[in-house]
Amino acid sequence: MLGHAFASSGGATFFLSDFLGHIPGVPAFFFHNGFLIYASFEKSPNTYNYFLNRIYRLWPGLILVTIGGLLFVISARLKLDFSQGTVGEYAIWLFAQITLGQAVNPDSFRNLGTGVVNGALWTITVEILFYISVPFIVWIERKVKYFVPLLAILSFVFFSFGEILLADWNLGEKNLYRYFKLTPVVWGWMFLVGVLAFKNISVIQKYLRFMWGGGLRSWLYACLLVRQTQFFLPVLEIVWD
Repeated sequence: MLGHAFASSGGATFFLSDFLGHIPGVPAFFFHNGFLIYASFEKSPNTYNYFLNRIYRLWPGLILVTIGGLLFVISARLKLDFSQGTVGEYAIWLFAQITLGQAVNPDSFRNLGTGVVNGALWTITVEILFYISVPFIVWIERKVKYFVPLLAILSFVFFSFGEILLADWNLGEKNLYRYFKLTPVVWGWMFLVGVLAFKNISVIQKYLRFMWGGGLRSWLYACLLVRQTQFFLPVLEIVWD
């Protein structure tokens, strides 16, 4: 949250903002959610209860944030130029924000603030799709051994090379890979590493003492050394550069 606040402020850069910029927030968020969402499904008495808990967990906050974004837009328009944008455009944006269209951002918003209202919420689209996929993943893994690690590897490969493979594939005016980036197809491996952590928690617990000691410090130092910190492996810089 602080990292996004500093990035969106447009003000002076402080040491804290530089430090936070080197911590891989998106991978940490997806890993954390993979761990907890899979645990939630395993502990739910049935699939209906699992989805009900997901709705209670996500949508109240999402609706509140969306209403806050809408009030920001309206207040800004009252002070600037309310002629930009239409009621229909705002209604479409509002509906998109509380369903699966968190990446939708009307052109009329471009002159407000950073130009994107609640831009960080694109991760919610990925998270909701992962919510939906968990029951299917569990069903398949009960029939196919090692399905979760295999799926994680496939997702990681697409994460690493998908943009190159789809360089000449477009859907409308945008490259096809940009659409995949709003799905677990690209980011799923981060969720699935969290799933694997939950499934092997008894083994991981043996190393927690090291993790919270020198291991954690080493990880923080490593984050400061990696320029493209949204990736866990520095070798991926070779691919993207």
